[in-house]
Amino acid sequence: MRFRANGKLLLTGEYFVLDGAKALAVPTRYGQVLEVNHHRGINGLYWSSHRHDGNIWLYAKLDPQSGGTLIELQKGEQAAAERLERIIRAGTELNHRVPKLLDARAVTTKLDFPNDWGLGSSSTLIWMLAKWWKVDPFQLLAKTFGGSGYDLACAGAEGAVEFWRDAEKTVHWKPFGIQAEWVNNTYFVHLNRKQNSREGIKRYRTKEMDYSIVAELNHLSESLREALLLRPTESQAGQVFQLENSTESAYQNARELLENHEQIVSQFIELPKVKDQYFADFAGTVKSLGAWGGDFVWALPDEPSKAKEYFRKKGFKTVLKWEEMVLKH
Repeated sequence: MRFRANGKLLLTGEYFVLDGAKALAVPTRYGQVLEVNHHRGINGLYWSSHRHDGNIWLYAKLDPQSGGTLIELQKGEQAAAERLERIIRAGTELNHRVPKLLDARAVTTKLDFPNDWGLGSSSTLIWMLAKWWKVDPFQLLAKTFGGSGYDLACAGAEGAVEFWRDAEKTVHWKPFGIQAEWVNNTYFVHLNRKQNSREGIKRYRTKEMDYSIVAELNHLSESLREALLLRPTESQAGQVFQLENSTESAYQNARELLENHEQIVSQFIELPKVKDQYFADFAGTVKSLGAWGGDFVWALPDEPSKAKEYFRKKGFKTVLKWEEMVLKH
């Protein structure tokens, strides 16, 4: 039995998606795989987790019949094994058959991206386990890691999604197809550090909520969605300039929207914008993605052909073009 889930990138709505803001997100070409094998001659659950390079970072034996109690930890951190215990207990609360599904099984997970990229090692795991156990992934997330759930929407998506939670915290999302050509001139740059989303949310929660900001961000996300949907019509003879001008106008509009988004979030959470912090001399726009302070940022340059070299000279070696990162429907 084999499952796969996509990683994720949150383009807009970071933090405020927890309080009803609409967020735009994309699934990534990178993700995680989970394989299950049944071995009649063994008791318990044997679990091994592999990094993208094949190295095992967690190897443990657990007892699913007693709520996933750890029996033996052969490799990895105790905290990681305890998180796995909590997930099994939560799954059992949602489906009493989970212990039977886990017993006499060998489970292997493998990331196909470096763990410090922050593309969703936890959310992809939750999505795959929920599919296997036949439980609601959002309920499983709520009982374990918490969060808005946009990452689960991406885990099984075939393309970009618009995601939001209503006043009752019920999740909603709908897919949309990105048609704009200008995205292919943009890059995702890793900041050489992983950001703990839970710490970012904790900081956000210390601020007094202003729901007028949710309305502002909703407008920006809806406008960016339109810019991402835009695909110029096929040009006829003598109309090439008009097509190119339309694409350039959409690109500049998207950059302005993202810069406004950065300014609003920066003022609320009282943290400097990532461009001011690291890329003040960059000719273009830089947008934080997800919790501020680490993982990837989205770069929209004036001169795309020079962008990768700029970031590498700054010491940021992981620079991926849009089509290298984003799963295309």
